[in-house]
Amino acid sequence: MNKKSISMVRRLLAMLLVGLMVFTAMEPMLVGTAHALPAAQATTATAFDSALSETNSPGTSAVSSISETTLLGEAAVNNLSELEGDLPAESGSENPIDPVDEDENSEEPVEEEPPVNEFTIKVVKSGPGSVRLNGEEYETLTVPTGSEVTLVVSPEEDDQTHHYLQELKINNDVVTSAKRDEPTQLTIVVEKDYVVEAAFSSENKITVESGAEGSVLLNNVPANSLTVPAGDSVDLQIEPAENYVIHSIQIGDQQPVIENEHLFQTTLTPSQHTLIRVQYLRVYTVTINQQGESNWGSIESTPEMLEGVVTVKQGNHAVIQATPNSGYRVAKVEHQINADQPRIEEFKLNDKSYSKKLEKN
Repeated sequence: MNKKSISMVRRLLAMLLVGLMVFTAMEPMLVGTAHALPAAQATTATAFDSALSETNSPGTSAVSSISETTLLGEAAVNNLSELEGDLPAESGSENPIDPVDEDENSEEPVEEEPPVNEFTIKVVKSGPGSVRLNGEEYETLTVPTGSEVTLVVSPEEDDQTHHYLQELKINNDVVTSAKRDEPTQLTIVVEKDYVVEAAFSSENKITVESGAEGSVLLNNVPANSLTVPAGDSVDLQIEPAENYVIHSIQIGDQQPVIENEHLFQTTLTPSQHTLIRVQYLRVYTVTINQQGESNWGSIESTPEMLEGVVTVKQGNHAVIQATPNSGYRVAKVEHQINADQPRIEEFKLNDKSYSKKLEKN
């Protein structure tokens, strides 16, 4: 039984108590009236009225008693009403009985989430460069809503290699206005979380210094320079022009061995800017023709003659020596330079060798 039911029972008990008290107060009047009725049957109406008049006094007292009893009943009811708020839980009940909710199906009000007062900027960087937020490098930065943050994205500076900004994204959107080779500055008004992604990369420049006496090919293309992404390889080929040979090659601070003066090939993987220097030499050929029988004498040369041809590099000289066999002599020597008129020297002595030094004046 809940508190409300207990209250109703107590009110009913109070009303019964009041009714009992009223009945008790009226009992003398009811008895007196009942006793007077037999006598009144033998009398006239006037005598009956007189008998009723005699009972008025007890009735008046009874009414007064009823009024007093009614007041007592009302007081009792009032006292019960005051005690209703302090009723204890029913004895024998393990748990107190909760009052019945008037609207059990009513939904509880949904509490609104408080507004976000700050947001976070996250930086994801790869490669040689820096990302600064308000002048400092952070992995994450939390700032109040509405703050202005200055973003500066800069490739690293290096004299040995070139670093550049490959791509800049903000919240996965590519920033097309970002500068490749210079610092990029942006202002962000922070009204949400941001993710800044900056990817830097490197490249190296190959520069060729070579004269017109030959050709240098980078990846099979004649070139004076080529920019190569870091880690990439380049095919290098050097070939001299006609009447020239490769004299020296310098790649960075290295000087490779030249096994073939007429063609050089290798593969490079530059780790920094690289300078290739190539020098060529003019070569001259001396063609030797021997007249007469081979057993009349011999011809030798320095450098060594190959199939009647002596090759002489620029800055060097050649020595030609003709030696007659016994009983023979060198009759004459004729030499001609390019299309010039030939020069002829004649000799009269037998068994005498002839030696001629040839050099470029």
